[in-house]
Amino acid sequence: MRAGMVRFVGRTAELDQLHAQYAAVVTAGLRCVFLEGAAGIGKTTLLDRFLTDLAAANQQTSHQASLAGSRPAGRQPSRSRRPASIVRVEAAESARSHELDLAHRLIDALADGSPGAHPPARRGDAADDDAVLDVDRVRDTGDELVDAMTRTCGRGPVVVRVDDGHWCDASSLRVLSYLVLHAARLPVLLLLAGRPHDSPWVDGVRRLAASGGATVDLSGFDVPTSRRCARPRASSRRRLAGCALSSTGRTAIPSG
Repeated sequence: MRAGMVRFVGRTAELDQLHAQYAAVVTAGLRCVFLEGAAGIGKTTLLDRFLTDLAAANQQTSHQASLAGSRPAGRQPSRSRRPASIVRVEAAESARSHELDLAHRLIDALADGSPGAHPPARRGDAADDDAVLDVDRVRDTGDELVDAMTRTCGRGPVVVRVDDGHWCDASSLRVLSYLVLHAARLPVLLLLAGRPHDSPWVDGVRRLAASGGATVDLSGFDVPTSRRCARPRASSRRRLAGCALSSTGRTAIPSG
């Protein structure tokens, strides 16, 4: 499906909030955004749009930097003008109780862009859900993540996207909390998206986001926005021909 075939409608306030958090990152340091909503409500679509906007800004920044490179040498570009590195990891239901699964894959993704070196746990390798977390391992892995993040931030701001956070193993959630608490000065935007889930470790990340970032609770569209989804502009009718609204009314998608 071509990018032009999808029309993003609504979520303007939430999108502006994400951009505001990124702006705060490049001037003040780490921010954590906890994005929560029911399955199919639009979490993935919203983050996709935000990161698409950010990638476009990255391209413009890189172009400006190349032009500046042809000029006489001067000061290094400020952190706010460097393109962002975007890192994405996804929690897996099959590895939910596997200690440090997501944290290890995030460290690998920061190192070389390939989270495959730490695959989700195979059956039989998972830890007991009720087992006491190994505090020393969590701390050591947290230090390793902070070090990896520090090296990556040397090239500019970093955006970390964690999808399906409700499946994240408890020890990795502790490591993410460790990152927020021990890397406050780094230019990092941590985006954690997931369905509502009762867990003390999820609650811990949620509280950190509320105090050092934002919590975003996605709900369904109001009536005016839903009507805009159902009645595309005349200029869009040709482009959207043969499309139907998704079940949530978030975007227009091909019907066949």
